[in-house]
Amino acid sequence: MRRVVVTGLGLISPLGSDHGEVWQSILRGDSAVQKLSHLRAEKFNTQYGYPIDSYDPKTYIKSVKKLRMMSRGDSMCYAASMLAMEDAGLAKGSIAGQRFGLYVGGSKEVDTPPNDMVEAIAEPSVQSISDFVMKIKDNVHPLFFVKGLPASSMFYISEELDLRGANCYYMGTANVSAVAIGNAARAVAMGEADAALAGGFADPLTWWNYLKVDGMGVLNREDGEGQRYYRPFDKQRKGALLGEGSTMLVVEELEHALARGAKIYGEIVGYGNGMDCDNIVKPSEEGIGLQTAMKKALSHSNLSADEINYVCAHGSATKTGDESEARAIASIFAAGTTAISSIKPTVGHQFSNAGAFNAYASLMAIQSGKLPHTLHLSSANPAWKVDFIVEQPRDTSVNAVMSLARGLNGENTALIFKALA
Repeated sequence: MRRVVVTGLGLISPLGSDHGEVWQSILRGDSAVQKLSHLRAEKFNTQYGYPIDSYDPKTYIKSVKKLRMMSRGDSMCYAASMLAMEDAGLAKGSIAGQRFGLYVGGSKEVDTPPNDMVEAIAEPSVQSISDFVMKIKDNVHPLFFVKGLPASSMFYISEELDLRGANCYYMGTANVSAVAIGNAARAVAMGEADAALAGGFADPLTWWNYLKVDGMGVLNREDGEGQRYYRPFDKQRKGALLGEGSTMLVVEELEHALARGAKIYGEIVGYGNGMDCDNIVKPSEEGIGLQTAMKKALSHSNLSADEINYVCAHGSATKTGDESEARAIASIFAAGTTAISSIKPTVGHQFSNAGAFNAYASLMAIQSGKLPHTLHLSSANPAWKVDFIVEQPRDTSVNAVMSLARGLNGENTALIFKALA
């Protein structure tokens, strides 16, 4: 098997798009949380989240026609991909298109319905589904279906960069972008590609997407100002707060990267998946699926558990989610050797981008020798026997990091990154 490294990072996040500055913000404990004023937040159960106010897709996408055919999530994924390529020092055509892959994880199912479609529901003449169809049929854009295709971001990225190699789109929740990275690394390791763009995107803060999650009971519904606090692993945790964004990595075969003098952020040495089958929205009490994913990743990496310096945890801040994750981590890692934290209180739970953003943070921990703390964590359950990083970052030598991601429907993914030796 060929060795696979990460040579480029690109992100659009609530804390910005410069990956170095975003990392410093995370280490400072900055939080991008705010009231979701664009959604008329008072009408929802959870009124706070992590929108990206500064993002202007026109900065990255010059074609008005192309931009009109992209959802917000599509455009963020496109932008993050261009930033990752720039960071990697790779121009279009520098690697043959047939040898360059693209792997993306997202939660897009259709595009957000346009206003005229929604307004038609309120028309007095609309008394049935048939009435609704007749009312809107002449107003729906003929390419509405095409714009809503889940994997359409892959077309626009491939078109721009002439990527014609191995590819796959993974649709789901919080682990799919980590799956995209793991499978991209696997494709490069097996010789199917020399390099690949891999990661994910999420735009859960459009009214259409937010409506579907707000009623599930997994978001923080505290009264008053308490609702703005995302508290993973804390005894007072009440649920997640959603964020939007995209994170894309350039993964590349090691010798290829060395030959062109690329900067190497770290090596991808471990990848594993596991499934919980107990409940479609609640993990098993002991996190059996997560344990399986972590064990597979460790086996793949040929590293022992005590060689992992840091676990970048998922941290959903739900009662059962954090309980099962902490138990799973404690079953494998000793508190004296492996530190744990979640970065979600700084950028929110980015849904299908969560796994890729954790991967980014894991690589930055290796590069900087600094482990971020979990914001708002003041009182964890001592029975968990887990070494949580609290109050401030921890300076240490970081050789190997495990990055975790957990999906709503029982899917669990673990990635291991290692400093290049």
